[in-house]
Amino acid sequence: MLNFGYEPYRFELLYRPLYEYRIAFVWLMCGMITYMNVGVFASLSYQMRIMQASVSFFICFVFLVKGYRVYKIQNRLYGAPLEFIKLDKIIDKTKKYIAKDEFYLGEGYDWTPEQTQRAYEMLKLNWAEIAKAERLWGADRRIQRAIKEFKKEYKEHKASYPNQQIYKRLDFIGATILKCALHFFKSLPLRTEIGQRWIHGLSSKTTPISIPASWLNGHLLILGTTGSGKTRFADLMITQCIMRGESLIIIDPKGDKEMKDNAKRACDTYRKYCIEHGLEDPGERFFFFHPAFPEDSVRLNLLANSARDTDITTRITNLIPSQSGLDPFTAFGWLSINAIVQALLYIGETPTISSIKVHLQDSMENLCSKALDSFCRSADQHEKDEKGELSHPSYDDLFNQEVRKMKAPPSASVQTDIKCLIYSTQYMTAPGAGNISSLVKLRNHPREHFSKMINNMLPLLDMLTVGTLGTMLSMSPGDDLDMKRETINTMDILDRKGVLYIGLDSLSDKMVGTAIGSLALSDIAASAGAIYNYRDHKNPVNIFVDEASECVNDSFIQILNKSRGAGFRLMVATQTISDFVAALGSDAKEEMVLGNINNVLALRTKNKTSQQWLSEDIPETAIKTLTRTQGINALSTMPLFHGATQSEQLKETTAPLLAPQIFGLLPNLEYIGIFAGGHIVKGKLPIIIGSDEANKKKEQYQSSDEYEVRAELDDSDNDLDR
Repeated sequence: MLNFGYEPYRFELLYRPLYEYRIAFVWLMCGMITYMNVGVFASLSYQMRIMQASVSFFICFVFLVKGYRVYKIQNRLYGAPLEFIKLDKIIDKTKKYIAKDEFYLGEGYDWTPEQTQRAYEMLKLNWAEIAKAERLWGADRRIQRAIKEFKKEYKEHKASYPNQQIYKRLDFIGATILKCALHFFKSLPLRTEIGQRWIHGLSSKTTPISIPASWLNGHLLILGTTGSGKTRFADLMITQCIMRGESLIIIDPKGDKEMKDNAKRACDTYRKYCIEHGLEDPGERFFFFHPAFPEDSVRLNLLANSARDTDITTRITNLIPSQSGLDPFTAFGWLSINAIVQALLYIGETPTISSIKVHLQDSMENLCSKALDSFCRSADQHEKDEKGELSHPSYDDLFNQEVRKMKAPPSASVQTDIKCLIYSTQYMTAPGAGNISSLVKLRNHPREHFSKMINNMLPLLDMLTVGTLGTMLSMSPGDDLDMKRETINTMDILDRKGVLYIGLDSLSDKMVGTAIGSLALSDIAASAGAIYNYRDHKNPVNIFVDEASECVNDSFIQILNKSRGAGFRLMVATQTISDFVAALGSDAKEEMVLGNINNVLALRTKNKTSQQWLSEDIPETAIKTLTRTQGINALSTMPLFHGATQSEQLKETTAPLLAPQIFGLLPNLEYIGIFAGGHIVKGKLPIIIGSDEANKKKEQYQSSDEYEVRAELDDSDNDLDR
């Protein structure tokens, strides 16, 4: 039988003065007076006094228990302490979640209509009064530090002046106590933290929050303004993906050094754990790419994986902003690049960004010559194999005949003209001549017009090949330049279950960073297609994209829409949902992005559109409101007669389960998660710290009273006070 637990006439007012303690105090006094046989109770017998005192003490105890429950709930409004977890402890902490195929998301509680009711009650109150009470919160820790400081100074003074007169020592003790007292009052924290900490105290208790990994197959959107905790959440999820032994690709437009260092430390820690516990050594899993640090970066081939020959062309042309799908300049650029790519593949060369740029700049002169040589000779050989002999002079004979007719040795351009003429008259109908025909036609296109039509392509290709970026993004399998750096591609990372961090350096050069990010997403989409089509066993692949608006494109939408079948999970971080409109250029594409994401983790967001979107995605509930009315009336005909009315009315009104404004009040590192199927949680993220920085972090937060700190550290590291 289901227990719905709905009581329509029950109304609790938790955020009020503790009347129970006042009642308990009165009953306590009554019991003590009765027991002590004072006043009117002096004439009572001993047994009667004991009985009445016992009843008074019992009622006092009942109200103390009721008051303590309310006090405990009110005390939670001061917020929850920060939690720090050492990196080498996170494996043990998350081991049970990995065994259940879940992800750990910190501490929190389920958000229910009860929390909605309490939130509306809190919004009626004066938050400044709660802030004043918070200034005394943690006073016990400050007293302990003041006593510790006093003992330290007294020992040092006693060791320095062992024979000092007693009255001088007493003067020193008094001065030290005064100094510690002043230090205590000066250390009272101010209201400097961001957000309202009472939101995390709307539940009677908190528990660890975890979600099944299968939920993330529907992808995850992380919304949060600057400094709200997106990077800390990324650290938590990245670390767990690494500990699970899964492939991970991080695309970070900012190039956050701390995120990169944390990911590398997590890889090293997991490898050390595997070796120490006799597990298979995962090997070196971390790979780093950043345009600003070519000496430390791997060489990344973002054109290596393609489902079709035209895929490479589409990736490059998608980087060009176009007002419509029929833009003539973009269409001509696509045609030119596709002809180059097809020709390079035909002659056995790997298309790279650099080679495409070179052939565009020389109007395909050199490439056309090589392609015609290869195709025409291959056509001759094919005819020989079928008929035994050629029905016409060979390609080389025809070319030499034309050259001998000239008075002077022909230039390279003239030689290509001759080859084009021979192709047009003799080989145009040969099998497989379609791609070569497009190349010849474009090569013979008027140079001036050709240059104008590809004018929007060359600046983009220049950006991706200038300086060291040319060797970082453009390489062939036989390229022996800069062999000290490893050359990898996306499929290499997925096959090795590696971790690839791609820093785009968009802060220094947004255009180049956006282009690299878009190419990376296009390559990931191609890899997902290859895995879906040709592999039976599909390992989980995690993609984390920070500041997604910097590199979102059509391939990004394809990954969201179709990569689930290939085992891909996307975690997309952005500041507002309007970022997708600005990046994609239309509301329809923004809705395509949001419609393919099943889970949302909302940190503090000040954007009203985002707040409204988050709130509207959740069904409404009913809240109870208590209405009090009072009035006085008098009759004009009988002014001496007055009447009075006073009433209370309890009624239910519909309200959003999560008011939009709540999302703008969240403190740093606190979030509201709206997961698949409408499961809503309120949580607080832990901070993962490396062993080498544990002591520094401890000192930093122990010296600050803005938050109480809770840490899971070794005893040898002197655990933080709770």
